[in-house]
Amino acid sequence: MRSEESWVDKTPSGDAIMNDILYMLGIALIFSSILFLAYMTTRYMAGKTERITRGKYLGIIDTISLGKDKHLHIVKAGDEFILVSSSGKGIEFICRVEINNYVESSENEANRFIFNNLLKDNIDRIKNMLRGSEKDKKEQEEREEE
Repeated sequence: MRSEESWVDKTPSGDAIMNDILYMLGIALIFSSILFLAYMTTRYMAGKTERITRGKYLGIIDTISLGKDKHLHIVKAGDEFILVSSSGKGIEFICRVEINNYVESSENEANRFIFNNLLKDNIDRIKNMLRGSEKDKKEQEEREEE
């Protein structure tokens, strides 16, 4: 009989449960507020950095990687296009390039690094890889049946 009474005494009351729930909701609210502020700060800093690095008369039109820390860049300087190489040792001028049908599209450059677009492109790439591996498996099974 005594053991039943002690078990009843240790059961939390309704007020204690409500306090625990409110405490957990408060912690979740604080945590989500911190995440939101970190997200907004990152977006603000990225926008500021983009404005600082974007030149009025200079811009990198295209880049290709040739290996670790070795790149070729087509740079637009005013109305001219210049091919330069960059590596860990420095940057070197290669030659002037003539591009006759160049159309400047700031909208395309702005959308190039939007996270949603990058995520969608990578998801599509993974889906295509999986579809390709499924096709390969089916072809291999068909060959084994013959």
